[in-house]
Amino acid sequence: MRIIVLLGVFFATVYSQAAIFNSQRIYENTKKEFYSNGLELRRDNRVGIGFDVAGVSGTAGLQLEFNFTPESGLLVGFGTGEGYQTFHAAYKKVIGGSNFLPYFVMGYSRWYTPAKGSRSFATTKPSVLGDKFLNDQEKQGSFDEHFLYPGIGIQFVQLKGDYIGSSVSLELDLLLDVDDFLIGPLGSLAMTYYF
Repeated sequence: MRIIVLLGVFFATVYSQAAIFNSQRIYENTKKEFYSNGLELRRDNRVGIGFDVAGVSGTAGLQLEFNFTPESGLLVGFGTGEGYQTFHAAYKKVIGGSNFLPYFVMGYSRWYTPAKGSRSFATTKPSVLGDKFLNDQEKQGSFDEHFLYPGIGIQFVQLKGDYIGSSVSLELDLLLDVDDFLIGPLGSLAMTYYF
């Protein structure tokens, strides 16, 4: 629980500093007052930093987004849950829109315990981890799960005002355990700031 609070404080600090930086740019002639659509914002702001809850990051995590083009990018993130850690990387394809940007992702996620036999996983958060993916032996101490996943989402992007570049997204993913060929759904909520 402490890690989740620390991640929240970290994201709030980064988010507020980025908003201050954005509103106090040194070169006023290059300052963009508004964007006409989300793809234009993604074209000019190639990097995003964010915080997500649930989903492929476990209970909570941080992620970076690198926009190669306005329509495509790479997501890389690290997360945590009770007794385990996660890593994920995904390709993100954005379908055009104004403030609301539908998108899909295709990625890889690894969920693992950092130490052998660190704790019992009788119950897990999210519950799909223990219910679908962990066998009885893994629930007694340690695990290392590898997933491939497709996902769809919708992202709201702020195109003008003080919080220009900030966004909130909802995503639904379908995890496929590559070792056991088991499938489980996950949903997530994320906040990202593009700069």
